[in-house]
Amino acid sequence: MLEELILIWSILFIGSFIQGASGFGFGLFSMGFLPLFLTLKDSTLLVLALTVVISLTILFRFFKLINWRNITIILIGALTGRVCSFYFLNTYGDMDWVKKYLVSFLLQWLFIC
Repeated sequence: MLEELILIWSILFIGSFIQGASGFGFGLFSMGFLPLFLTLKDSTLLVLALTVVISLTILFRFFKLINWRNITIILIGALTGRVCSFYFLNTYGDMDWVKKYLVSFLLQWLFIC
């Protein structure tokens, strides 16, 4: 149990390091490995909660510099994607094939980017 917790924290730390160094990659790296140790739903909720904290920190730091008109389409797309992914996760989230596909898909994107 303790070894598993240390491994999960290590994955989150490495993902945070990647995010800090490159500006993205926390979710890609973390979701590539966390489902190997946690359920897909638990992994998603953990990464989502930590991503919200990271995003809010950046938002408060650069609030005055954000051009809200330019990112409206991105925000609408992100909201739509989260709603669709929530439906998919609730419907298929406990199936093994989803976990294997997610790990391979995210690791490929991590190495491509």
